[in-house]
Order: sequence, then C-alpha cells, then structure tokens
Amino acid sequence: MKNLLLTLCCLLPALVQAELVVVGNPSIKSELSRRQIIDLYLGKATLLSSGYSAELFEYGSGHPLNHQLYQSVIKRTENQVLMNRQKQLISGKFKSPAIAKDQTDLLDKVASTPNAIGYVESQFLDDRVTVLFKLEE
Repeated sequence: MKNLLLTLCCLLPALVQAELVVVGNPSIKSELSRRQIIDLYLGKATLLSSGYSAELFEYGSGHPLNHQLYQSVIKRTENQVLMNRQKQLISGKFKSPAIAKDQTDLLDKVASTPNAIGYVESQFLDDRVTVLFKLEE
C-alpha cells in the first residue's frame, strides 16, 4: 500500500499538465486560429491578419513545450516540423523562430517585440502579453 501511494505521488506531476497558451505582443489585436498557428510555425505563412510579419519565438530543440505545441496543436513530431521548416527556409519564405532560454525569457521577448508570438504555460502569463490561443485538450 505504501509503495502504491509513493508511485502515485511520483506520477501525479506527469499527469497534471499545465495549459499551453499562445501569447502575443499587445500590438496583435486579434486571436489566432489553430490553422494560423500551424501555418506560422510550419513556415507556410509569415504575415498576421494585420499585414505585418509575425516574429516567432520558441525554445531550444527538445524542449517539452515545443513537443507539447507540435503534438497538440500542429499534430506533428519535432522532426516533421523541422523538416517542413527546412523546405520553407530553402525557398526563402521563412525565418526560423528566435530561441528563448525559458518561459520568463520568452515572455520578456514577446512583450518587447512588436508582432511577436510565442507560447508558455498558463501559470506564467502576465499582463504584458495578450493570449492569442488556448489549447483546449
């Protein structure tokens, strides 16, 4: 019984996953659809509905939040996303997202960069950014 409780306590953090939200600089006035996020992060689109170029931010390769966005929103693996981006980079139509060290760094960068978009866990939100999309699982 003790072992069962210990096992459950160890597994609980893995089972409780924070809500992922796509955030933007307040210069972005409208929410984004899942399709828009997919197109932006795969490099199929670079412009926002305002006509301005989106400035994308994400985390280094292998980061769990990248995995969560790619799997839950884009419905692709990290390798598939990177391969798709590579094609867009070769065509000259895409600029790779800038890399943030962590969620606090990403929020700082998005808050200070016009037309910037990134993603964080909901508990990291602050009033310097606008929520553009909530992942509803």
